[in-house]
Amino acid sequence: MNNQFQRLSIMYQDDLIKIQNNCVVIVGIGGVGSYAAETLARCGINKLVIIDKDVVDETNINRQLIALHSTINQAKVDVMAKRIYDINPDCQVIKMKLFLNEETFSLVLKEHPDFIIDACDTIETKFLIINKCLENNIPFICSMGAANKIRADLVTLSTLSKTYNDPIAKVLRNKVKKAHINQNIPVVFSAELPFKPQLNSNEQLELTKGKRRKELPLLSSNAFVPSTFGIVAANYCFNYLSTNINHQKHYQKQLNIIIPSMVHKEMVMYYKEQFIKNNDLLNGCGYLDEISTYEEWLSDTYSAMNEATVKPEWVHSLQYLALDNDNNLIGMAQLRLVLNDFLSKYGGHIGLSIAPKYRLQGYALTFLKEMIAIAFASGIDPIMITCDINNIASKKLIQKCGGILQDVVYCQLYDVNIEIFLIKKTF
Repeated sequence: MNNQFQRLSIMYQDDLIKIQNNCVVIVGIGGVGSYAAETLARCGINKLVIIDKDVVDETNINRQLIALHSTINQAKVDVMAKRIYDINPDCQVIKMKLFLNEETFSLVLKEHPDFIIDACDTIETKFLIINKCLENNIPFICSMGAANKIRADLVTLSTLSKTYNDPIAKVLRNKVKKAHINQNIPVVFSAELPFKPQLNSNEQLELTKGKRRKELPLLSSNAFVPSTFGIVAANYCFNYLSTNINHQKHYQKQLNIIIPSMVHKEMVMYYKEQFIKNNDLLNGCGYLDEISTYEEWLSDTYSAMNEATVKPEWVHSLQYLALDNDNNLIGMAQLRLVLNDFLSKYGGHIGLSIAPKYRLQGYALTFLKEMIAIAFASGIDPIMITCDINNIASKKLIQKCGGILQDVVYCQLYDVNIEIFLIKKTF
């Protein structure tokens, strides 16, 4: 353990290295983002992606960590990267001097983020981050308005739906509602009523002279509130990464991998309904999405377990359910003992899915590890596993289980590029 992290390791012990081995993206390196980035650097996060298109301005000096008289007119990401390297020389810093939008977000996804901190000041960008993170199963937190606030002690964690006294949050709540987004959106916000500057017309004219329309009205700022926002956001991020490790440990002992039977009819059919409702693919479920009755699906599933009785459209395979100790259906998986032409090109040996309500809790990692062990025990080595090139969460999951990318192929049937991974037995 590096001596500079010795005090931190007392709290997190052996988990610290696992927490640090993550990629965190900070969007906006201003009064909030600069403090979030530096806090995570001091915690030893190994990879930080910092995004900001602006340069340091003299008006930033009162609140932004990177703003000094000596850094005026320098790119914010350049100054921030230099500070991070001085704090933790081993940190990999990815600088993106750009404005984040629908097109440039693909660059963020290519870095395979484990967490994203929204510290920008543009509502449309915040809304984009919310949508993209939910779409790609990336944990995140959004910073609400830190301007026109005086009391750092009123900065707190909450969800977007429970915010108040925040003009930015109000606009975002309306956008989220119109988009029919029902998930909880974690935020940092201040419960304080916004400060309203008392300026006469001449003072207001002088202070706003030469400003663009979108920069009006003039916002007041200070050093203590934005910095608190940034540190609280970084704290939430670090604690999330820490808790996720603990969840993975916890759930590894609670999944029961079983073969389905008639007693599981109700839970399997409900599982199917949830995927159809969410417009998700039923991976690892055989032809459950195409078969009308559970009895027919179960009969075909049992037939596929015997190479002599498998139906022509199926392959010799084993079907599994993953249940927790409370008998909740967490996920389903299919182990294909034989691959047909399509599966050998695009599908692989293991298909797996997790129920929507149990995602991002460590279950997928536990379940996939169990399936890999079953595959090896069945004589499959190497194991082929695939995923949609845009499914960052699945890619990271496969890589955590030892998957090595072999190829990217185009699947005409689904009009998507598929990434091919192999997992080889190491013992």
